[in-house]
Amino acid sequence: MPFARPLARLLWFAMLWFMRRPWVKAARRNIPNFVPPAKREKVWNRIKTQDAWAMKHGLFILTIIMNLVIGYVFMVATYLAILKWQELHPGPIFSTNQVP
Repeated sequence: MPFARPLARLLWFAMLWFMRRPWVKAARRNIPNFVPPAKREKVWNRIKTQDAWAMKHGLFILTIIMNLVIGYVFMVATYLAILKWQELHPGPIFSTNQVP
C-alpha cells in the first residue's frame, strides 16, 4: 500500500526523536545499575546488540505493521459501509429477478 511506507517512516522518526530526549538517554544509561556489578558489562553489551538489531530491522517491521493496520481499517470501513447500505436498502444485495 502506498500510504504504509510514509506512515511507518513518520512513526520511526517519532520513535527516534523520543529516544534522543535527555531523560530517556539517562534512563537507558542507568539500566545496568539495577543488576549486580559483575553482570553490568554483559547487560550493556546486550542493550547495544538490541539497539543495533532495532536500527537494522525496525523500519521494515513498522512498515509491515502499518500495512496490517491500513488493511484492517480498510476492511472494517468496507464492512461498515456494506452494513449501512443494507440498512438503507433492505433486501438481497444481488438479485437475479429484476422486478421494475
